[in-house]
Amino acid sequence: MFPRTQLLSQASGVTAAATILHDDHIGVGQVFHLFRLPEDLEQSLHRILNEPGTQSRIAQMVSSPEAALEGLKKIGSVGVKAAAGPVRAGDLEELRDSTAWTTVAAIYADALESNAQSFPYFADQN
Repeated sequence: MFPRTQLLSQASGVTAAATILHDDHIGVGQVFHLFRLPEDLEQSLHRILNEPGTQSRIAQMVSSPEAALEGLKKIGSVGVKAAAGPVRAGDLEELRDSTAWTTVAAIYADALESNAQSFPYFADQN
């Protein structure tokens, strides 16, 4: 509830705001995005954030908009373009596949470069 470090406090605040923004554009239900994940994944991420050295690596990655963009580009798939608004990144079964998250990183990177708002999400096709 009350993070122990400045980085965790900042991450908590940014995540809360991003959750609202993504939910407003994508919706809530059988849909997941970077800021609304299944509970087991959120708990795993929280544990990783508390591992020694993780916070300093993250702090470097988000030290500036340019550093964050470069980090997303390193993670992201090549050639993925962002569309404005909600963008389906994959099925729910792909949510736990790390390669699917390279698509998400690429969508966010392209959106940042093109000054667009993209909201990648995972959902089953109807």
